[in-house]
Amino acid sequence: MPLTVGEKAPSFVLPASTGQDISLEALAGKTVVLYFYPRDDTPGCTKEACGFRDTYEALKASGIVVLGVSADSLRAHTKFAEKYHLPFPLLSDTEKSVATAYGAWGEKKVRGRPVVGMKRMTFLIDAAGTIQRIWSTVKPEGHAAEVLAHARKGHTMTASQTAAQQTQAVDFYTDPSCPWAWRTALWVREVAKVRPIQVTWKFLSLAKINEANDYARDSHTASHATFPLLARARERFGNDAVERLYVALGQARHERKESLGDPVVIEKALVDAGLDPAWRTEAATDPGIEERIMAEHKEGVERHGAFGVPTISINGQRGFFGPVINSVPTGEDAGELWDHMVWLSARGDFFEYKRSRK
Repeated sequence: MPLTVGEKAPSFVLPASTGQDISLEALAGKTVVLYFYPRDDTPGCTKEACGFRDTYEALKASGIVVLGVSADSLRAHTKFAEKYHLPFPLLSDTEKSVATAYGAWGEKKVRGRPVVGMKRMTFLIDAAGTIQRIWSTVKPEGHAAEVLAHARKGHTMTASQTAAQQTQAVDFYTDPSCPWAWRTALWVREVAKVRPIQVTWKFLSLAKINEANDYARDSHTASHATFPLLARARERFGNDAVERLYVALGQARHERKESLGDPVVIEKALVDAGLDPAWRTEAATDPGIEERIMAEHKEGVERHGAFGVPTISINGQRGFFGPVINSVPTGEDAGELWDHMVWLSARGDFFEYKRSRK
């Protein structure tokens, strides 16, 4: 599982370019910027390192210790630090153990091709050793200035605030036919990588919402027929299986523009989710399956005022519709949007905020 904001940072001891071993434990009481980068003396890594060099005094004045980490040898680190006059230690993680613990070692794309290597990631760790912020997508140029701006604006949480942060329970009501809910679902999955949230995927049928008016569509009817599959996935294998199947259905409907009324499409989605394609004809006959689906639909309508998807409830509070987004934020950008939505949704005096469609 990826690390999230609010978690304890994994401990480490690594040799440094300064000639001694550096441990996170020894830095207790200090704020640490731990940045992972692919390789010494390469263009992007040089830009990033020189950015931290140029902002080092300002970061130091803000009480921040900077540590760079790569899988390079100490000899390569020393040459790199001397060549560019880097005033902060570079840690040698030749076994990739620390990078693996932080999720910085693994598959990534280079020129569009998947490779295994060091990812460019940065972690801000507070004085209590808790992760305050994660930059999972880093552009080398300007990144150090971004970290500094974050510190100066006082966005860094105190240790007590971070310790008090708890996992948020999120009920996400959706219908596989809706492109807006699909995009929001992809965003929420990104949020789960950087914030302590636990998402439960729930059913709200657009076919039932719209059956009394002219807005009902064939796609809604076809989508409603997938709910028994999703319900069976939950009952047999839990919420993770619901998510896998919802993602497979969403990729078919919204990325490949395939019809959810096509048996071949449904069977492929089941296979892609690691489920039995025979479910396509079996699930709808499960005793009481439609009643359980409609009970969940009714809960969304009556308890959360749901009239469409996505409808999201946080920690059991009355749900809100949206947000409707044009693109899917990733990394800390996804987390910051979530933070603002949580704050806004908790205000009892807030009703609606909507942008013109023009």
